[in-house]
Amino acid sequence: MPKALALFFFFIALAPFVSSKTQAAEPREEYKFNVLGDPDFSEEKTNLKLKVSNSKQLSKIDPVKALKNSQPYTGYVNYPRYQLEATLAPMKSGFRQDYYDLPMNFSITSYDSIVLGGRYLFNPQMFADLEYSHSSYAIQGQNSGSYQVLESTANVETIVSRFTYCSVGNHAMNKLCYAAVLGWDAYPSLEFVSSAQLKMTSINDMALGARIGYEHIVAPFVTFTSSLEYLHGLGQGQDSALGVDSDKRIRADVGFSKQNAKNLDYYSLGVAYSYREATIHGSTGSYMDYWSTQTSTLTLLMKYTWTWNKGG
Repeated sequence: MPKALALFFFFIALAPFVSSKTQAAEPREEYKFNVLGDPDFSEEKTNLKLKVSNSKQLSKIDPVKALKNSQPYTGYVNYPRYQLEATLAPMKSGFRQDYYDLPMNFSITSYDSIVLGGRYLFNPQMFADLEYSHSSYAIQGQNSGSYQVLESTANVETIVSRFTYCSVGNHAMNKLCYAAVLGWDAYPSLEFVSSAQLKMTSINDMALGARIGYEHIVAPFVTFTSSLEYLHGLGQGQDSALGVDSDKRIRADVGFSKQNAKNLDYYSLGVAYSYREATIHGSTGSYMDYWSTQTSTLTLLMKYTWTWNKGG
């Protein structure tokens, strides 16, 4: 009898272990997230709308079985964002100005050129930015035919706004971007101060244009960037004695950006080339003067960008 009781209590103690082993061996249904479907509801930041018509239907939905495999979706986190950019841009310019049939060729240097920009990013595909640039162009005194060019400096300031839409590739940072451009453009020119003397000045003009850009990830947190922009002057807004008859500029740039993974700020280094043609008229006393000017500029771009609303 004692042996029988001992065996009875032994099997009672062993039962939970046998039960747990049996349950562990039985297969059970595993739920997995379907990342390719359209969610029926999501976090507010993704801006995706509910598919249900009222809140009572929400409790009847199985969030796993209701997902469809029709097409992928994308949710953007921590947008909108704000950026501030500062660029140091030393440049070298080749400058040709024709006064009737007299060509004048110069090499002018921008001793200081800075660019400040602000950007509002709605999401990775759309953003708007405003850019201000200041350059100081200087020319040495020299004679050109019967005319004397005085040593002089001209300050050139531009304000340009862009609205950009990007087509995103298989990586969120691989983009093909298109932009509409509107701004207050400016460029250097010669101007008569007397019948035989000229000095450097600046021409201002309102401009419309378009821009196309491409960005591609080449290494972790390193992006290749490029853009091509065309501006067409409207012949409006000049504030000097010279008036604009026609004005157009094309600009291309390439470079690399290195992003800081901790704060999403980034450094950029690149080069830009621009070419401009313009025809200008003005008057010296009772004489009307007509100019044509051509300017080519090579610029080194050194930029730092600060980013806010990073979700940290």
